[in-house]
Amino acid sequence: VTLSSDDTSEATVPVSVTILDGQASATFDVDAVDDALTDGTQAVTITATAAGYGPATTGISVQDDDATFTPVQIDFGASASPLEAGYNRATETTLYNAGTGYGWASAASGSVDRTTGTDLGRDFVYTTSNSTFLVDVPNGTYSVSITLGDMNYARPSMKVYLEGVLVDTVSATAANPVTNSYSTTVSDGQLTFMLEKGDATFSPALNAL
Repeated sequence: VTLSSDDTSEATVPVSVTILDGQASATFDVDAVDDALTDGTQAVTITATAAGYGPATTGISVQDDDATFTPVQIDFGASASPLEAGYNRATETTLYNAGTGYGWASAASGSVDRTTGTDLGRDFVYTTSNSTFLVDVPNGTYSVSITLGDMNYARPSMKVYLEGVLVDTVSATAANPVTNSYSTTVSDGQLTFMLEKGDATFSPALNAL
């Protein structure tokens, strides 16, 4: 009897199983895949086929053993500027602490509110030297969205690092903040995000994470 799984990223089965003469059934193992993704319970269909017989299927549920994570949304900018709905505020002096689970490793350079544009895009935190922001997360693979830009000036060559790896160099024209998403894997319980100045004149301007 030939066996198959419709999602081998969640559960695998042997290629085949033999039903012995005189027996009506045979047992086999279904192996759940530990994928290090926080993706909840997943449905998988197992199919058995044999010559002269129609296929037989059964559904199973593969439960997620990774910690449940509530996405963190952070609006970077001045302390008195409007806060985007559903976001937490971070200024240049929001240092990491275990209570909030996020913050700068050391203070960034400053913040500016242009007073025009959306609540998320009108203000930003800027860095004149490499600045690292930390977020506590369960180990796993994440999609990290980052918004960079300035309503008044172009911001060229903003270098983005995740987990110590350069993932992008972003340039934003005036009044057009840029949002990009990146996939990264965390293995030490803490997301590390760093901005590096790549332009001689303009510093990186961070709106949101």
